Formats: sequence, C-alpha cells, structure tokens
Amino acid sequence: MTELNKESRNYYLLFNLPLQLIGIASLFLLTNISVFLITFIISYIVIYWLGVQAGAHKLFSHKTWTPRNNKIRYFIAGLSCFGLMGGPIIWAQIHRQHHLYEDTDLDPHSPKFGKIHSYYLWLFNIRDMSLMSVKDLLRDKTLVKINYYCREIVLYFLLFVILINFNVFAGILVAGILTFHSEMAVNTFLHYLSPEVGKWTSRNNKVLSWISGGSTLHRNHHLNLRLDDLKVNNWEFDGSYLFIKILKL
Repeated sequence: MTELNKESRNYYLLFNLPLQLIGIASLFLLTNISVFLITFIISYIVIYWLGVQAGAHKLFSHKTWTPRNNKIRYFIAGLSCFGLMGGPIIWAQIHRQHHLYEDTDLDPHSPKFGKIHSYYLWLFNIRDMSLMSVKDLLRDKTLVKINYYCREIVLYFLLFVILINFNVFAGILVAGILTFHSEMAVNTFLHYLSPEVGKWTSRNNKVLSWISGGSTLHRNHHLNLRLDDLKVNNWEFDGSYLFIKILKL
C-alpha cells in the first residue's frame, strides 16, 4: 500500500465516513427546521462554490485567478477542508493527476473502471503520485500547514458550533457532506464513453450548474483549464465565479 493510499484510506474511514454518519443522525435530532435549512443552503454555497470550486479547484489546482491578498487565499484554503475531501494540496494533487491522465489507467477516478469505483472505491485504491506535481503549492508554508491540519480545522469549528446551536451545526455538516457527494457525482456521471468518437470524454449538465457552483460545466472545463468562469453558452451558470469577481485582484 502506497503512503498516499494509506493516508486516503485513513481519512475516509476514520474522518469522512464517521462525519457522514453523524450528519445523517443529526437530521433526526433537529429542533428547528428553518434554521437548519437556511444554514444548510448558505453553507453549501460557501463551502462548495467558494471553498472547493473557486478555491481548491480554480485557485489551487489550476491557478486561474489570484486573490486580493493572502488572508483571502488562506481563508479559502481552510474553507475547502469543509468539503470533506482532504486539504487543498492533496485535492490539487489528485485533480492535476486526473487531467494529466484523463480517462486512462492512471486517472485516479475514471468511470471506465465502473461507476462504483469512480464514486467511492477509488478513494481506497489511489496510486502513489509524485509531489513534483504540486511543488508550487508546497513552497507556501502556510498552505502546507492548513493542508496538514485540515481535519482539526473542521473538527474544532464543528465542536464550537454545536455548543452554540445544534441546528446550525447540522446545517454546516450536511452541507459539507453534500459537497463531497456532489464532487463524486461529477467524477462518475460527467465522464462517459462517447459512441460518436468511440472513447471516454467529458460532458456538461447545464441544469445542475445553477446549484453546483459551475462544477457540472465539466466539458467546458476540460476544453480550457484556464477558464475562471466556466459559463460559455446560454443558460449555463458558474456560481463560483461570482465569488472570484469579488475577491480577485
């Protein structure tokens, strides 16, 4: 077992999965549905659109934009941890590998090996990857610390919130869980074996782009990795770009 594979298994078995179970259980203990729903919607937008899509994806993986200052950069890095997919550096490392070897045997989560694999099983069977692919991110010592303490950031914040209001705690946690599953669904359902070209390729889902922060405009992204706004055609929407417009230099 590679070191990266061991780290991934530990993260998802000992951290991600228990939090998912706690999140499901919390739904049966709510005392104020309105507070939960408002917190959930706001948290999903902030975690997924800003933390994961604008942050881990566009800022750290592809460097499509630059924040106004490092406070914004590091806040987004910490926020990406709440997507329950590890720290921003490991996220970028896996994502860069995905683009480098798209839908080949070296793609970490291609559905060519089955939808169950691309949705969940790949998390427990990751090939080792060279740290050279993220050497640019490893030069940022503060980012490295955030990446290392990602679990603690999430746990301590959730423990703080649960002491204040359980319904708010549940809303934030369930939003993080849905963010995780949203990304796994993109891996699984937005790559397919095209009968026209006879090979695996990516595709968009315009309808879901309105709630996914633009992540389902997957074909647009694969055609141009430098886009900070994935909206290319009519009726597409990249919500993460709304944050980028406000926060970029």
